[in-house]
Amino acid sequence: MPPSPAPRLPVLDKARGIALAAMVLYHLVWDLSFLGLIDPVIRDSLLWSSFARLIAASFLILAGIGLVLAHGQGLDRVKFLRRLALVAGAALLVTVATRLVFPDAFVFFGILHAIALGSVLALPFLRLPLWAILAATGLVWLLPFLVQSPAMAAPALIWIGLGDRLPNSTDFVPVFPWFGFMLLGVALGRAVNWSRLAGPEPATRPGRLLVTAGRRSLLVYLVHQPVLFGALWLVALVAVKQPDPEARPFLGACRAQCEANGADAPTCTRLCQCAVDATRAEGLWASLMRDQLNDSQRSRFEAISRRCAEMSSLR
Repeated sequence: MPPSPAPRLPVLDKARGIALAAMVLYHLVWDLSFLGLIDPVIRDSLLWSSFARLIAASFLILAGIGLVLAHGQGLDRVKFLRRLALVAGAALLVTVATRLVFPDAFVFFGILHAIALGSVLALPFLRLPLWAILAATGLVWLLPFLVQSPAMAAPALIWIGLGDRLPNSTDFVPVFPWFGFMLLGVALGRAVNWSRLAGPEPATRPGRLLVTAGRRSLLVYLVHQPVLFGALWLVALVAVKQPDPEARPFLGACRAQCEANGADAPTCTRLCQCAVDATRAEGLWASLMRDQLNDSQRSRFEAISRRCAEMSSLR
């Protein structure tokens, strides 16, 4: 007979809700930047990349705690497999959707993939001594610094996280070192008496909203980004300056060369539009269009190009 299900803990549901709110904020800023509605603050930003890693770590820790509370007293196979199928199916959906929207940077092993595989890998640790779980956690965190192999960067193996390079993906959460955060969650689930932290349901509306979101975390994860990106894409169609007919040939050639150098399309669009606006402001546009720039003008145009590249985070 399977063990009785663990009761819902509002404190953990609220923690999931806070993590979801942070994720929505991050994706909102990422979408605004990607669509050219704000300056490109996401690319190469230590603050935002650290924020994204903190969010991913929190999801994995909470998943580890939840695994202990649900199955620490005995594995309910039906419940476990049902949940695993939901998460794995959602991960596959994310892969397919991002493959269509971002074919060169789609998500092939993101946070949902990490949670699905990590849930299976963590099962043997549910009954191990706490010291063994913590030792394994440290080893998983440390191993990527000790092992970096070109062979492990092959497409079939790069998801493990021991390769010598990172893939081009909008969300990459490899087994090493990220499985360590799920193990940390397992350790916390084992070490803390969560029944003492159960507490009542939140009395405030924001608190209740966070708890409700936390109890539907998978649905919120799947729905929020298509809604955000779709809405902001419509805004960008109106708000982002459209090229005039005279500048269209220059913009097309500029973007093609920019993307051939490895930059993404939104960054190239900002760079090339910057070049057009600055060249006109400097009085060089007519000479540029007739290909009649003298040496002085050419130097000024090259300076404009460098300045626009810096402003577009290409340098």
